[in-house]
Amino acid sequence: MAGAGVVLISSVTRQKGRNGCSTYAGLNMASFRGSAELEFGADSAFILHADAKSGVAVLKDEKQRFRIQKDIHLRFDGPRQSFAAGDPLDLYDAADSKGKGK
Repeated sequence: MAGAGVVLISSVTRQKGRNGCSTYAGLNMASFRGSAELEFGADSAFILHADAKSGVAVLKDEKQRFRIQKDIHLRFDGPRQSFAAGDPLDLYDAADSKGKGK
């Protein structure tokens, strides 16, 4: 409200998978370290999910106090270590434009 913003970076706890091994799959608001305080004090909370091979990432919107939750799709540029606006369809292969397979 006073025109200042704070960005907090938090580590997350890994979840137990089906085989009992630790994994980062299925992270949510409760995965943040000190999640009780974050749930109470934060206006917004996101978890970055990235696919290093494709350069596609999603900032998964876990909490919003003053607006509707909406994920943010990104593209990662490794050589420049930067993100740019992405598209939800980035994870899908385009249809064959030559009509193969018909």
